Amino acid sequence: MEGLEHLDIHPLSSDHVRLALSHITDLFSYSHVERDLQVWYGNLTGLVGWDNSELSSLSRWMDLIHPDDQDRVRTYLDELIEQGRESWSLRYRIRAKDGSYRHWLDRGTVIGYVDGRVNEGIGGIIDETDQQLVRLELERSLSEVEKLGRQIQAESLYLREEIATDLGFADIIGSSEQIARAIRQVEIVAPTDATVLLHGETGTGKEMLARAIHARSNRRDRPLIKVDCSTLPAGLVESELFGHEKGAFTGAHQSKAGRFELAHRGTIFLDELGELSLDLQSKLLRVLDDGEIQRVGGTHVKKVDVRVIAATHRDLRNDMRENRFRPDLFYRLSVFPIGVPPLRDRAGDVALLVPFFVKRYSDKLRKSVDRIAQTSMDALVAYDWPGNIRELRNVIERSVILCQGDTLTVRESLGRSTEAPVPAVPGLLKQDLDTVERDRITRALEEANWKIKGEGNAAGRLGVTPSGLRARMKRLGITRPG
Repeated sequence: MEGLEHLDIHPLSSDHVRLALSHITDLFSYSHVERDLQVWYGNLTGLVGWDNSELSSLSRWMDLIHPDDQDRVRTYLDELIEQGRESWSLRYRIRAKDGSYRHWLDRGTVIGYVDGRVNEGIGGIIDETDQQLVRLELERSLSEVEKLGRQIQAESLYLREEIATDLGFADIIGSSEQIARAIRQVEIVAPTDATVLLHGETGTGKEMLARAIHARSNRRDRPLIKVDCSTLPAGLVESELFGHEKGAFTGAHQSKAGRFELAHRGTIFLDELGELSLDLQSKLLRVLDDGEIQRVGGTHVKKVDVRVIAATHRDLRNDMRENRFRPDLFYRLSVFPIGVPPLRDRAGDVALLVPFFVKRYSDKLRKSVDRIAQTSMDALVAYDWPGNIRELRNVIERSVILCQGDTLTVRESLGRSTEAPVPAVPGLLKQDLDTVERDRITRALEEANWKIKGEGNAAGRLGVTPSGLRARMKRLGITRPG
């Protein structure tokens, strides 16, 4: 047979040839371990450039195997020989004469043993170089696709809603018609000095719209002063809004400007305006109508030029019917009302808000979270968010804190809510707060022997004006016993 004439060995029997042919695709080989012999049949030169004489030993064959594959192939063959196996199958790269490497699949059958160890075998070689090049190209393509996918997801973390971007509303995220309508209203009213009333549920982003109005107004170079009317202590609201003079009440060791004075020629944002008492509502109305304030304990009227943006989650019309809110103040504030939609009415915006908050909190926490698990995104989009954007923001922040890799997974149980949103101040809590305030005022009155004005009066102890104390007593039904 061709390739064996110059070797001092017995030719293969016809059975051996048939066995070898069962392995053939490109070429096959005969191997003899003890004689360190390797004989090739087929177009060896055409595949790797070597001829039979240049690749006639197992040791030479092993030298041409790629260095990264040699240890693996050697270990495999040592185990094959020592364990006396019947066949083999392995892949490796072999160096061609031009220095390139070919990818081979080498499979064979053992035909001779010495003392139980493998000594002879016939193998078939399949050259998989073209297939491997295709596979490598496919892997590169898939890698590029994955890289592109990561890039798209990373870019989505900076995504902004198209309308908002065009109008310059970089921090207002959304593509829904509801939020687009609110943005258009902001654009219309911002250049004017009109009073604006933002109404919507807690956590919907009313403050963000207020900031957008101020930023697009002629007052943008002056301060925007925020006042959260729901968090100010009851006895200090008037002082915080309008300021006080030295000695106006216990603890007033020096004069202090109020928020309206600080906002002069700028904008004041009165958040949760519906929590103000009727007494303070009347004083606020004076500011809106006349542009005048009077500090607590003061006798002089000060002129202020302030644009008012108010916000509330309460139903002020219902509060008017129940005498908790002044109708004249309501109509004065409602020059330009803007409804801020709840997140459940703009569910499509969740997919834009989630990556925005992921980016914000991963940067803040110095984490590399740049992907969001699809199952988590589906759950976030399906949930109706009774706590609105504030709840979504908090869920994302907790999830980023818990995230251990680059892919965000929301571990909280999110289900579609079937209950109406919980008011910011439920009725029972309001009753409890009224009880606390009633006890506090009654105690102060008793300590002052029910004196509302004059030396050692209860109003001074509470840090309110006598008229303010009387208004609270009336609202809470406090009367002097006997």
